[in-house]
Amino acid sequence: MNTKTKITILLVLILLGVLIYTNTLPKQNAEVSLQPDEILVEQTENEDVEQVLEEMIPLDSEPTAVQPRQTNVQTAPVTPATSPKIPSNTSATPVPASIPTISKDAMKKYWDVVDTSKLALTLNQIDLYNSINAKQITCDINTVTCKDKIKAQLDVYENIDQNDYVYGWEDARQAILSTDMYKMTVRGNTYYAKDFLYFYINKDGKRSILAYHTSSLETNSSVEAKLLFTDTDYDSLGTVREKCETPYKNDPTCFVSDPSIRDTDGDGWWDGLETFL
Repeated sequence: MNTKTKITILLVLILLGVLIYTNTLPKQNAEVSLQPDEILVEQTENEDVEQVLEEMIPLDSEPTAVQPRQTNVQTAPVTPATSPKIPSNTSATPVPASIPTISKDAMKKYWDVVDTSKLALTLNQIDLYNSINAKQITCDINTVTCKDKIKAQLDVYENIDQNDYVYGWEDARQAILSTDMYKMTVRGNTYYAKDFLYFYINKDGKRSILAYHTSSLETNSSVEAKLLFTDTDYDSLGTVREKCETPYKNDPTCFVSDPSIRDTDGDGWWDGLETFL
């Protein structure tokens, strides 16, 4: 073997040694670093989505409320000439536990009387109507005047919405159903009002309608109206009304009664209902 051949073999061996040594070294991290959101996408390709979410949000952490997006859109207020009933507050005024109230289901027996009255007026069944109403219709139903009276009374009953009545009180002789205080506008004037339905019960338990009444006050102040309608004994007469204070001070129909006793004179009829007897 000549010298040239020996040199060639030596160079080949040196190159092989270099290649073998290079392959035994650890690989260097030459990858481009990913952004957090790219890492999440890469992970979720091979992991369960719910497991990833559990790792992101601890199970015992409180959820963050999502704030509504604010807009700059403004709408002009619309005020009708005459507005419908608007409740003065979002929920009915609580009644003391000492005052027993009628449940919504128990009110049904009174609404049956109202519905029967409406049907009797619609069908001109005056005898049926008079049998369950204290306010009697005694006119000749063949006359225009009588027909107008029947229509006017029917309109009253058509205006009664059972869903508005949130209170009810009764005993063996009488019952009162009442709405909560509400706000309304009539010909541009603001009023606060409450509606009442009065029933009397005979010795056989038959229920009849004594009266339908709306108590109202013209005012822009809900505070003043609430004071007027404050009824401590729940006989449908406000304390101010029972004391004949302003605005009833000069009202000839106002008679002083005890605002802490439902039946001031002890005759068995509640003060508010007694005004219609």
